[in-house]
Amino acid sequence: MKKAMTLVELVVYLALFGLIFLSIMQFVLATNQNNDTARGRNLIEKNAIFVLRHLEQSFSSVQTIDEVNSIFDVDQGKLILNTNEGTKEYQISSGQLKYTFDGNDFDLIQPGFEATNFKIEKILNNGNQLVGVLITITMDSVNILNVNKTISSSFLIN
Repeated sequence: MKKAMTLVELVVYLALFGLIFLSIMQFVLATNQNNDTARGRNLIEKNAIFVLRHLEQSFSSVQTIDEVNSIFDVDQGKLILNTNEGTKEYQISSGQLKYTFDGNDFDLIQPGFEATNFKIEKILNNGNQLVGVLITITMDSVNILNVNKTISSSFLIN
């Protein structure tokens, strides 16, 4: 009878240990998922800051906005700037916010993220002349659920 009691105790201890182990593993997995989400939000924030700074730099030397070839007021807009350095173009292509300058295309958003919205709205003065634009960009994470960012900023022609 003594051995049977020891065997029952052993089974009970193993069951308790298994429950504790499962609880710890569930906690570790949840923490890991939260860390991935936080890392994704941090990266998308860095992407947003980079895109805004890039646009600010382009607008610092803008002379005119090409109203004829730019596409305004749609989610897949196109912005063409005539600057001191030459023509600069921004548009979404294959989920990427593309920047074209001097015949070269550059992706402004890091891999793992995509641009889903690039809307350009005109800012007009009292004489109905274009003096700037309001740009709204939405970015989503390709790999991490519920990680997205919408930024909106206005840029004026100097």
